[in-house]
Formats: sequence, structure tokens, C-alpha cells
Amino acid sequence: MTEIWKYPLRPGSNCIEMPAAVSFLSVGFQGEQLYLWCWVTPRAEVESYHILATATGIPLPDNRLRGPSAYIGTAQCENGIVAHVFAMRKP
Repeated sequence: MTEIWKYPLRPGSNCIEMPAAVSFLSVGFQGEQLYLWCWVTPRAEVESYHILATATGIPLPDNRLRGPSAYIGTAQCENGIVAHVFAMRKP
């Protein structure tokens, strides 16, 4: 059985424990909080995922992005904040 879970993100690097083989679905704001929605298998083994949430114009750590699938999505908050979210390799 699979479920959709959401994870809060803060600006910068986020290390999140999630079930392995997660599928990233989307990012968005609820109020002023940024979230990542994922399709997970709840009983799967847990793995650490490194997620980067950054604003437009901020330099990216190219050597840690996970190739062409690194980009997860962009979200815009009502207050004008725009966040771009990427999956990253472990440091």
C-alpha cells in the first residue's frame, strides 16, 4: 500500500528521513510554510534524503545535485516568496 505524505521544508539544506524509493510529487506553500509532497510506501526501510530549498538568484552547489532528476519543483507564496526545490547527493 502507498500513501502521499508531506514534509515541511526550511530555506537551505534539509535532511529528511523518508521511506526508501520515494517519488517526489510536488512542492507548495500552505500559508507561509513550504512543503514537499511525496508518494511513499510507509513500511519501506527509512533513508535520509537531502533536499535543497533556495530562492531565485542564489548560487547552487552543482556538484551535489542529483543529475537531470535533481529539480523537484518551484512554489510561489502569496507574500511573493519563490522557492525552488532540488534533490541533492549526500554531503
